Amino acid sequence: RREQPDGGTRREQRDGELMVVHDDLPRERGTKGTVAKCRTGAVRLPQADGIGPASRPGTFRLVFGSRYLLLIALLMLIVNWVNTTGEYILGRTVAGAAEAAVSSGTAGGLAVPEYIGRFYSEFFLVVNVVGLLVQLFVVSRVLKYLGVKAAVLVLPLIALTGYAILAFAPILALVRAVKIAENATDYSIQNTVRNVLFLPTSRDEKYKAKQAIDSFFWRAGDVMSAVLVYVGVTLLGFGTSG
Repeated sequence: RREQPDGGTRREQRDGELMVVHDDLPRERGTKGTVAKCRTGAVRLPQADGIGPASRPGTFRLVFGSRYLLLIALLMLIVNWVNTTGEYILGRTVAGAAEAAVSSGTAGGLAVPEYIGRFYSEFFLVVNVVGLLVQLFVVSRVLKYLGVKAAVLVLPLIALTGYAILAFAPILALVRAVKIAENATDYSIQNTVRNVLFLPTSRDEKYKAKQAIDSFFWRAGDVMSAVLVYVGVTLLGFGTSG
């Protein structure tokens, strides 16, 4: 039994049926399927859809059995694959810039680790500030005026444009700008859209399939990035542009 005081109104669980009890209501009957005032002074409510034990179909069966969920899973995998690969590109570019600055004496007396540490401290500060501002002032307006269909494309378009530029000009300032835009968008718009996409799904899909997508498919993107970097760097000998 659970009770929630609310000015003479409380909620009780009786024999598996949810009831809202109004102590000050007249005791009269109502029709089934509508709000009914019972003889006990309780209002019987139709049982909410989805209340009860989860269904038996497995988590991954739900994902692979729904084209909509599978597309969400693939979107999350690819987005994280690209983002994690971008982190490698940024790290490699920063390391090269630090060594060059220390060798030329333009590092301000900093050693390579100190140069890298200062870069990342400033980088993450800007990413978090930009992400916060976008979340507060941009996300709701994008969803309201452009809709989910447009919002879900924001991060992929930023990544596609940014990395296309970096393929020809892997300069630290450009890499930094691309990663700030990508990470800030990922933490704000993309994170919001990822959850909005599950609003029209069923209870099982929200609480079972979503967990598989947020864990397995998301981390699969990290694994794919590791494979891509290993093949590109070790086997093919690619540099940062490659």
